[in-house]
Amino acid sequence: MRMRAKAAAVGLGLTVALGAPAGAAPCVSKDEQSAILVRLLSNEMMVGYLTCRGYGYNELYSAFVQKHSKQLVADTQVMRRYYRRLYGDSGTHYFDKYVSAIANEASLRSMNLPDYCTAVGDVFKTALRTEHRDLPAYAAGQYFGTTAPQSCAPANKPRTAESTKPVQAAAASGNGKKK
Repeated sequence: MRMRAKAAAVGLGLTVALGAPAGAAPCVSKDEQSAILVRLLSNEMMVGYLTCRGYGYNELYSAFVQKHSKQLVADTQVMRRYYRRLYGDSGTHYFDKYVSAIANEASLRSMNLPDYCTAVGDVFKTALRTEHRDLPAYAAGQYFGTTAPQSCAPANKPRTAESTKPVQAAAASGNGKKK
């Protein structure tokens, strides 16, 4: 129960960091939503490689970044434009706050889920096999503790805690442990 309350508080903080008006999530373009989803995914992988020493995730994370570097840079630029659109000259400040908030949230998750390192391994393996154009769809099926803003396009479905979520699913099984 305590973990849920913490996650809800962090999620609320991320909604604020994303620039949502009180009581409403911001509507984003499909490109912005894709960039945010890929950022959440790559962020989870970064925390996984930093947290789970001894699992070989350093090499997997490096391979992921190398494979997708061009697209990751382009996605970052899309997100920076999104924050400039929302906050004008303060956009960089709010973008940095968002990136810090999702990293902190992933770090908390890695400390509180006893089998986080095992679970994040599945994320690494799948993300490495996935082409960049398919990464947003893969990331949308994961749950990284927060919900990405809704696209203005009505066909997209929101990510929810009920979505496919290897990190949370593994936590429920109690199999793996951090080394």
